Amino acid sequence: MKEGFGLLTVLFFILWLAFNGRFTVEVALFGVAISFGLALFVRKYVLRGLSMKKELQILQKTPLFLRYVWLLIKEIVLANKAVLKLILSSRFQVQPKLAVFQSSLKKRSSRVTLADCITLTPGTITVSLEKNSYVVHCLDESFEDGLENSSFEQRLKDIEAIGRKEEKA
Repeated sequence: MKEGFGLLTVLFFILWLAFNGRFTVEVALFGVAISFGLALFVRKYVLRGLSMKKELQILQKTPLFLRYVWLLIKEIVLANKAVLKLILSSRFQVQPKLAVFQSSLKKRSSRVTLADCITLTPGTITVSLEKNSYVVHCLDESFEDGLENSSFEQRLKDIEAIGRKEEKA
């Protein structure tokens, strides 16, 4: 068997037990079988060529991903409040704007993730992404603040940095 296969099986088994909510011999035996089968499937069709080194890199990135998701949720809530405030304000005219900015993210997946997060945040929509250049439609010109060098971008840089450290080693 390939290296790292056992780690994947153990992780699936722990998830199985957590989602089941109870521990019996039947649940454990069925969980081992399901976890083993799922690990085989994932290794063969999803994670082709994944090594133990890459698995450890993914584990190192997990806390950063969780921080990123927490930031996204927080920003969505704050943006919802800002849009609601804009709608309910006595100011009858919004000032929509197309904002253009550059990102220093290296990986395409990071740049696309940033574009998606901008779109998920109420009041902004990513219109175009060409290499490192973003065009974002802002519901109001005040929503342009914080697009360039955003918290999202900083967190994605942290995630990218782990990959670069491992590649250099």
